[in-house]
Amino acid sequence: RSWSIIHPGGNFRLFWNVLVALCLVHDLVVIPLYVFELQDSAVLLAFEWCTQLFWNFDIILSMHTGYYYKGLLIMSGKKVFRNYMRTWMPLDVTLVSLDWVFVIMEVAGVASIGSVAQLSRTIRFLRFLRLIRILRWVKLRRMAEMFQELVQSQSAGVVFSLVFGIARLLILNHLVGCAWFGLSRIQGGDNWVRSNNLEDASPLHKYLTCMNWAFAQLGVGLSDITPATTLETFFSVIIAFRSLITCTTLISRMTSLMTALIKTKEDEERDFRLLRSYLVYNEIPHSLGQKVTRFLQHQFNLRMQAKSADVHVPLLDLLSHRLQGELQFARHQKSLYQLEFLDHLMHEKDLQIVHAMQELSTNAIISLPVAARDIIFLGGNLAGKTYLILSGEFVYYHEKGKVMLDNDAGWLAEMCLWTPWVYLGDLLARDVSRIVCLDAAMFGQILSQCGPAQDYAKEYSRHFIQGMRRKRYWTDLVSEENISNMDEDESSNVNHLPTLGKMKAKAPPWWRWCCRSKTEKAIAPEKPN
Repeated sequence: RSWSIIHPGGNFRLFWNVLVALCLVHDLVVIPLYVFELQDSAVLLAFEWCTQLFWNFDIILSMHTGYYYKGLLIMSGKKVFRNYMRTWMPLDVTLVSLDWVFVIMEVAGVASIGSVAQLSRTIRFLRFLRLIRILRWVKLRRMAEMFQELVQSQSAGVVFSLVFGIARLLILNHLVGCAWFGLSRIQGGDNWVRSNNLEDASPLHKYLTCMNWAFAQLGVGLSDITPATTLETFFSVIIAFRSLITCTTLISRMTSLMTALIKTKEDEERDFRLLRSYLVYNEIPHSLGQKVTRFLQHQFNLRMQAKSADVHVPLLDLLSHRLQGELQFARHQKSLYQLEFLDHLMHEKDLQIVHAMQELSTNAIISLPVAARDIIFLGGNLAGKTYLILSGEFVYYHEKGKVMLDNDAGWLAEMCLWTPWVYLGDLLARDVSRIVCLDAAMFGQILSQCGPAQDYAKEYSRHFIQGMRRKRYWTDLVSEENISNMDEDESSNVNHLPTLGKMKAKAPPWWRWCCRSKTEKAIAPEKPN
C-alpha cells in the first residue's frame, strides 16, 4: 500500500464526495440556465470559478483513491492509476480541458472584440458551449450509490431512494426545459418563442414556460406550446419517447418504493390499531391511554433497534472465514476494549493476537436483545459468561443492597474468565436493552491456542487474584464506583431480593482465590511489608 493512496470509504473521501455532489448540482442546474441570458453577478462568477478549479483537483484526488476489485480493496498506486485511466479519466480530462479552452477563448475574444454587441454575443456563445459540463450527469448515480451506503435503517433507505428518484426527475426535466429554449436560440427566423410572443418576457417567465412544457410531455399538466419548425418537431418526438420510458419506469419505481415504505410501518400500525381498540372498548381515560401509547411507542422503537442490530443477514454467510472474523471484530471492538486485559493485549502488534481477537469476536462473544424484566443471571448459579451492557438500564441485587447499572458499568462477572466463579447477585433488565455476553470456556480455549496471549493471560490473572484478596466483600461488579453506590438501606431486608437461592453472608473459603475488580492500570504484585 502506498502512503499517498486514500481509502475510498474514509472520512476525507466522504467529505470530498459531498463536495462532488454539490458541484454536480451546480453544473446540472446553474450552467443550463445561461441559455436564458442570465445577468452577470459576482455570486454566479464565484461559483463558476470554484467548480472549475474543483474539478481540476478532483482529477488529482481520483488518481490517489483506492478502489474495490472483485471484493478486494486495491491500494497500490500503479493499479489505482491504471484503473482511473480505464474508467473516469478520459471523461474528466476532456471536460476540464474544454473548460480551460473556453476560458482562454473568452479572454482572447474580450481582448480582440471592439463593439459591445459582438462582445455580448461572444460571451453568451462561449457560455452556451459550457453546457457540455452536463455530461457529468453520468456521475449522479455513482454519487447516489455512495450516499446510499451511509443510510442505516431500511425505512430511511427507502425514503432516500424515493427522494433521489424525484430529484433526478426534476433535474432531467430541468435539462429538457433548458434544451427546449436553447433550440429557439440556435434557429433563425420562426421558432416557438416568437410564435407564442415570448421574446420580451422575463427570463423567469420563459423558464417556467419551458418547465411546464417539459412536465406536459410526461402527461402531467397542460401546455399550449407547439413546435414551429422541423427541428423543434423532431426534438419533441425524441422527448415524447423519453417521457414514455421515464413515465413507465418512474411509476413502477415509485410504486415499489411506496409499497416497501408502507410495509415497514405495517406491523407497527396493526399493533397500535389493536391497542387503540382495546383502550376504547375498555373505556380507558384519554390521558391514561395517551400515556400508555407513548410509552409503548418508545418501547416498540427500542425493540426494533435491538432486532436490527442482531438480525441475521444471509448474505454474510458468503464471506470467507478471515473476512468474517474482521467484520465481527470491527462489530465488537468497542466492547472488547472495555475488558482491561484485551485492551492491553490489542496494543500488541502481533498477527497471532489479531487472529485470536477475531476468533473471540466470531465464536466467543454474542450480542443479545433483552426484554423488560428479563433475568440475566441469578445469585448462586455457576458463572459461565461475563456480560456487558450496551444500552438500557439494569438492576443488580446483592446482599449488600442494589445498584442501578447502565452502559458505563463495564463487564459484569469478569471473574469467571480467570477463576471458577459463582454469581453473587441477581441482574435484571428494567426495559428493552441490549447486552453482550462473553463465554468463559470459549475465551480460555481460544487464548490457550495463542502463545503470546496465553503468557499475558497468566500474568494478568495472577495480578487479578491478588487484587481480589484485598477486597472487603465481593460482588459481580467490576467498578468500585458501582459497588460504593449500592443502596445500603436494602441490605437490612435481604428477603426482598428476587434471587431464587439464598446468598450467604460470607463467601466460602475457596472463593478467596477469585480475581480482583477492574482498575485503570494493571496492579503490580504486593510488596512485602
